[in-house]
Amino acid sequence: MTSGQIKKCGLLLALTIFSSFSYDLRAADQPQEFTDFSGLRTELLSKMGGASKRIWIVTDFLSDAEIVSSLFIAQYRKLDISALLGKDRATHILSRLNYLKQVNIPVSLRPKDFYTKYRSIILIDNQIFGLNAPLDHMSKSGRYSLELLTAEQAPDFESRFSEAAKLNNAPQMAPLPQVGRPRPNSRYYKGSESSASASQTSPKGASSRTSGTSNVHGSTGSPRHSQAASTPSNDDGAKGSSGYRYRSQGNKAPEGIPTKLPRTTLRQQLDQERERQRSSESTKTPAAD
Repeated sequence: MTSGQIKKCGLLLALTIFSSFSYDLRAADQPQEFTDFSGLRTELLSKMGGASKRIWIVTDFLSDAEIVSSLFIAQYRKLDISALLGKDRATHILSRLNYLKQVNIPVSLRPKDFYTKYRSIILIDNQIFGLNAPLDHMSKSGRYSLELLTAEQAPDFESRFSEAAKLNNAPQMAPLPQVGRPRPNSRYYKGSESSASASQTSPKGASSRTSGTSNVHGSTGSPRHSQAASTPSNDDGAKGSSGYRYRSQGNKAPEGIPTKLPRTTLRQQLDQERERQRSSESTKTPAAD
């Protein structure tokens, strides 16, 4: 092989390596596109599962349970975990704010000027990913774009994130309402503090209606009132009252419809009839030939 051929082969090899290297750079710069949140979640869980140092999350709304579980597992692996949540929906009923606090993951509020181009930003070790949607499993965006940011933005992101995380200004979520329990500000609430006032202000017959409603919650009361208390009405006469008055309708039953249980059930009547038939058969004498 002559020297010219050697130079030509070396030039072709260099061009091949450069072209493949430039193609990899272009592929890395292009954002990943997803048509549903499940595909995006799978990609994020794969990246978060491979983290070895830290995971910092910034999002407007965090409601996905699998991503939060991945954060808990990463914390169990002794990784640096922290989160910034959007102020508008931090105390939403589906927000994972309370869970993050329970598992001792630092949570703060996202500043308004914190990289407004992206709805969510995730730092995994030394890689920063920008997302055009919040980490909400109920999101119906239809197009999710996950973009790998440049390494030059990492120092600025780390400094701004650390300053926001030091504030530790995450609010407390309101407790969930207790369903099926009487309200303390209700005029029919039989509590230790308002029992006397309720008995004074309640109209005639309110005690019987109260006993009927309290029977639903396990206390003693008349079952007749608890069965008749089917339709609530808020015409208490006292405006602004948050309680309901449960009362019987007093409607008569249609004709031909029994309103009381029989003294003997159908099963008992059938047993009695069978017993009579057996006794009659045993007393019969055989006919004479």
